[in-house]
Amino acid sequence: RVVILIVRNLSFVAANGRFLVHNLGLMRVLAGSLYFRAFDRAEEDDRGRAGGANNDNLCTHALQALMHLESLLDTTGRKVFSDLLLLNPSYEPRADIALALAGTSSGRTSKAAKAKAEAQAKAAADEAELVRCSVPKVGYGLAPVLGYGGLLIAKNFDHRNESMSAIPDDVVETLTAPHARAALALLPALRYSLDSTENHASVSQTMELMTLMVEENQAVFEKIPDSVLYRLTDLVCVPRAGPESFDYCDPVHNIVSRVTPLKLSNGYDSSIDVDLRDRSVDLLVKLTAIGPDMKRRAGRGRLAPSGRHGINSRLYDGLIAMLTCRTGRHDSAQLAGVLLSNLAVAPENRPGIQYMEGRLVNAAGRDASVSNTVLNGILKWLQ
Repeated sequence: RVVILIVRNLSFVAANGRFLVHNLGLMRVLAGSLYFRAFDRAEEDDRGRAGGANNDNLCTHALQALMHLESLLDTTGRKVFSDLLLLNPSYEPRADIALALAGTSSGRTSKAAKAKAEAQAKAAADEAELVRCSVPKVGYGLAPVLGYGGLLIAKNFDHRNESMSAIPDDVVETLTAPHARAALALLPALRYSLDSTENHASVSQTMELMTLMVEENQAVFEKIPDSVLYRLTDLVCVPRAGPESFDYCDPVHNIVSRVTPLKLSNGYDSSIDVDLRDRSVDLLVKLTAIGPDMKRRAGRGRLAPSGRHGINSRLYDGLIAMLTCRTGRHDSAQLAGVLLSNLAVAPENRPGIQYMEGRLVNAAGRDASVSNTVLNGILKWLQ
């Protein structure tokens, strides 16, 4: 726990990010920490009341570190490609990558061009070997091998996101495959962390990290399993108090009960964990924006015994209530409207929109700010 805590503290400084991400062993340790489940509760206070969830654990510290490193987590490996290619002093130049880059710069695929590129790559590798023998302490990745080929990299370097979009995928994968696998290994761990029912902070931070990663890793998140979508649906309707809540204190074992009948009878706005709801809907909005297949999958329910998928009524019911609520984030109703609009685009979700059509019309009649979203963004797809 102390080691992960130190890593989290180091990650607060942006200059340390690259050192941490390039350490593959450390990335594996962070991924393994997400499987931590021994969540302890805080100690009792002087009045005998049991404490809430203790967030001083491996999982929450690892999630905080990964959120700070999110800008460098890339499943394609392009964000670390330039570092490994030119700046890594421990990397040994490889002729196969130099050959691939030489072929890319020439744009020719004939046998004569390939033979010429091989000869140039071999001569460059021999020259680089002489440089290493003369000055063994100096190493600049593939810089000695590329020579004037470095001009190609300089022209194709995107300073905005620090990636090289014009370099072919096979060249990038040859060099960055271990780092890409380390980033991909985080996804199953995040899936496991999302299923926690004991620690509120770990679940909310997991959703926040996934929301940050979706935009630049859409190809991976497009293959996300249906179980993750169903889990996000459940988190839309998690009660704030009661046995099903995350931070429940059994009144039988507590001198002062935190759960009273009044808390359970204050209506929707007071009974739902709005923090988890808003984070879940925000993530679903990003996921459904990936493509039509994700919209269709998010709107369908669990597989029935008959072998067919019904409608995701639990999600639709939660979004209808969210449209008219006054708690949570200032844009909660807007998030619900955007998600319903994304779901309505898919023709397969037409039964789900029809399922809540009457309630949508009633909500639009009571609130002018909701009517525009309902009429122009959701119900228009029923025409």
